[in-house]
Amino acid sequence: MNYHPTFIARKSTLHRLCTFVFFLSTLFLLHPSASFAQQEINILHADRLQGGKSGNEEIRRLIGNVRLKSKKIDLKCDSAYQFLNSDELRAFGNIEVQTKNGIIWADTAVYHTKSKQSTFRGHVIVH
Repeated sequence: MNYHPTFIARKSTLHRLCTFVFFLSTLFLLHPSASFAQQEINILHADRLQGGKSGNEEIRRLIGNVRLKSKKIDLKCDSAYQFLNSDELRAFGNIEVQTKNGIIWADTAVYHTKSKQSTFRGHVIVH
């Protein structure tokens, strides 16, 4: 099958453009200073970062050795989900939150970034 040279050039240019856009979006998502919604929470580390949608909700999934930091807290957990449209962060597994007042350990946590309210569940220990 012979392809017309103009078609091959267009296909190649489109492929390069798509690759470039994917590369830029990946850099933004994986950049350590990417922040959550309008809240000043920075991703310090995650073994993997995945993005997706559920209905109209954009979701970021941070997996493995997750570490997040804001002005007032330092959070470590096994995984976390960030719901971008509803300004909610859910953390799972071996949660440790360090604040200026102490440390909280829990199995799961939900943090509402606008109201700055958290709910901890499971084996919760406050020290």
